[in-house]
Amino acid sequence: MLNFIKKLLNHNNKNNSVVKKSHYDKKESELSNSHVSKQSSSQTSLTSNFSKSKLPISNGEISTTIFVNIVDENKKLLKSPLIIKTYLGNSIHIDIPSIHNYTFKNVSGISSTVIIPNQVITLHYVKDMGKPVMIYCFDFDTGKLLKTPEFITGKLEDPFNLKLPQLKDYKLNLLVGDLKGQFTNKSQNIICYYRHANWKIVQPVNYQVKIAIKTKVYQDPNEKIPYDIQLPIGSIWKVFKEVKTNQTLWLSLGGAEWIKADDVKLITKNHPKLTN
Repeated sequence: MLNFIKKLLNHNNKNNSVVKKSHYDKKESELSNSHVSKQSSSQTSLTSNFSKSKLPISNGEISTTIFVNIVDENKKLLKSPLIIKTYLGNSIHIDIPSIHNYTFKNVSGISSTVIIPNQVITLHYVKDMGKPVMIYCFDFDTGKLLKTPEFITGKLEDPFNLKLPQLKDYKLNLLVGDLKGQFTNKSQNIICYYRHANWKIVQPVNYQVKIAIKTKVYQDPNEKIPYDIQLPIGSIWKVFKEVKTNQTLWLSLGGAEWIKADDVKLITKNHPKLTN
């Protein structure tokens, strides 16, 4: 009987040992699986965070527009504004356009990158200068330049309206050129030919005279002081022009040599033929 009880106890102990071992193995397995599960979950979380940290972040994700105005010195638009589609943070590059008769001066509102939505950039131009208008004043009869030439300047296509120069003791005899017009790419000349105001009659002639008395020679009919040399009596001279002033008839011997008609005698007189 005693032996039977011992065997029975030994059998129960073995069963308990198996049960305990099985329970321990189960717990160990659960713990192991739980650790693996936590480790796997942790790895997934790290991978997710790592992926998010590597996503590209760009300032150029926001689209915008740049408006480029092209104006003159009076802020008048020279052409339609340029419209450039771009993104915030992108570099700005603008080609300076060529505008006929204008020169680029400076730019405002520019930056190296797009800094604000709907950024406005203004290109400033100035109109080119035209070629000058030059005014010359000559003595019609002698070709002498009566005053320093005038140079009038202005911007291309701008109008000009000039006044005729007024010269003391002279009146206009002939005008070549226009006092009214606009500045262009070519120089313009205005030539004013004047004649002494007291010259009433001027005509070319071709005849000879003989000096009747010692005759004084003047630079022109309006000159008060004669040359030092006088023409001798009996000498013969050719006359090229007659000028009638208020009181006196003057004879031109050529160039700046004038004598009074009262001091000579006519030898021959051949009037030029008038033609249409």
